[in-house]
Amino acid sequence: MKKLLPLVVAAIALLSTGCGSLTPWAARVNGQIVSRKALDAELNTILHNKSYLQAVNASLAQEGAKVEGSGKGTVDSSFAARALTRRILLSLVHQEVQRRHLKITPADLAEAKTGVIGGFQDPKTFSSFPKAYQSEVIRTTAEVNALQQSLQTGGGSDAALLAYYNAHKDEFVETCVSHILVDTKAQADALRTQIAGGADFAALAKANSKDNQGPTGGSAAKGGDLGCLTDQEASSLDPAFLAAMKALPTGQVSDVVQSQFGFHIIKITDRRPRSFQDSKQQISSQLNSDASNAFGDLITKLVNKAHIEVNPRYGHFEKGANVGVVPPTPPAAGTTTTAPAPDLGGGAGVPPPSP
Repeated sequence: MKKLLPLVVAAIALLSTGCGSLTPWAARVNGQIVSRKALDAELNTILHNKSYLQAVNASLAQEGAKVEGSGKGTVDSSFAARALTRRILLSLVHQEVQRRHLKITPADLAEAKTGVIGGFQDPKTFSSFPKAYQSEVIRTTAEVNALQQSLQTGGGSDAALLAYYNAHKDEFVETCVSHILVDTKAQADALRTQIAGGADFAALAKANSKDNQGPTGGSAAKGGDLGCLTDQEASSLDPAFLAAMKALPTGQVSDVVQSQFGFHIIKITDRRPRSFQDSKQQISSQLNSDASNAFGDLITKLVNKAHIEVNPRYGHFEKGANVGVVPPTPPAAGTTTTAPAPDLGGGAGVPPPSP
């Protein structure tokens, strides 16, 4: 039931104060070292993985950013800031995992590996990284998963899902609804008159409803049946349609209802509780969403409480009021990273060590 989600935190910026420090650490987070060697090695790893570099640059292009610096063999300073910011956040995650005595099992690592590889369009891109770097990414991903999982009610177990279901049964009552959709009110009025006179609703829907698109013929092919929907599932319906549906007693047919799509005649065929088994996925998604929000709040709190120092080579650490998103792994193909990444040195770049 674990789901890897991004770290959502108050915006963090590494702002330039000059370069040249030979300090062996890139940052210190509550006294814990973020190794300059590890950061430089990561930047070097990214710089020399051609397929990954191409994918990251394609993603960063949306922000007018890039990985490479202006000098040969250098990394753009804003990307270096992005990478160091991520390591600072993951250091806070690691410390919190330890404080909570959360255990990372082999199964957790296996699940994290599957999730990480799934973030790449081509799995070979990840496997082409050095083994040590792969292991580091998998471990930090597993820690992010474990911390977020710890914030989910009951850890996402079946027992927790059942407890949520029993406490919120009113959220899992589904309404079974059918409709006929036509272009004009005159058409709808004529059909409504036929239904009032005893005509078969389903037959009229098949013959007249313009909700007849798609390979299966839309709802018209099913006699107007839209299925059975919980309130959450129905929330995406047109507001006028939804209001009429909620107000209509079971077994009755509505007056003509106008929506953005045309004119409807609506029929409620049933209202019934949805079973726990049929509701599990929805409950899991809700608890995952709650855990994601709690996770973001926790990371923001940890950042605000933390004592963070940054090697002047990379800048200094500022906590802003805006919201940024930093993934627990470097951005894979198709991933957009919106972590603040100010220019630290006019694009001059930070040289990584030789490969």
